[in-house]
Amino acid sequence: MKKKTTVLLAALGVLCVLTGVFFLVKSRSAAYEESQKTSYDTLFDLTANKIARIEWETADGEKLAFARESGAWKYEYDETLSVDQEAVNLLSSGMTGVSIYQVIPDVTDLAPYGLDVPVYRISVTDRDGNTTTALIGDNNETAGSVYAAFEGDNGTVYSVQPSIKAAVEKKLSDFTG
Repeated sequence: MKKKTTVLLAALGVLCVLTGVFFLVKSRSAAYEESQKTSYDTLFDLTANKIARIEWETADGEKLAFARESGAWKYEYDETLSVDQEAVNLLSSGMTGVSIYQVIPDVTDLAPYGLDVPVYRISVTDRDGNTTTALIGDNNETAGSVYAAFEGDNGTVYSVQPSIKAAVEKKLSDFTG
């Protein structure tokens, strides 16, 4: 009888240890999976259908601006031009999906990021009239991203998707016709 009790207690002890190991592994696995999820903030926190106006300026001073009026895009500097609605809709969508990969806080000098004289200055206005202006600087070849900052917030630089540059590296003729 004593032998049966000893074996039973040993089996119960092994079962407790195995249960503890199971829950430990399970919790670490869940923590690992959570750490591997990538959830990025976006540069412009809007959906494409909420954008009412997009304006950008290149480093050489060229300006383009499109405003949505009654659901149709118009070129602000010459409303007689026929605007390719699909092209501007793609531009609008391109503004909303730009992920922020890295936040670089406490920046005192924007020059190393090409933001002292930005390549592009992009202003996006929502339907409520709120405007956000992003400065787009140099490429970060190592990370496959570009540097960006918000106008008026010189202390933070963002490493963002390079698609933001591709969206605005166009001429007026790419949006008209």
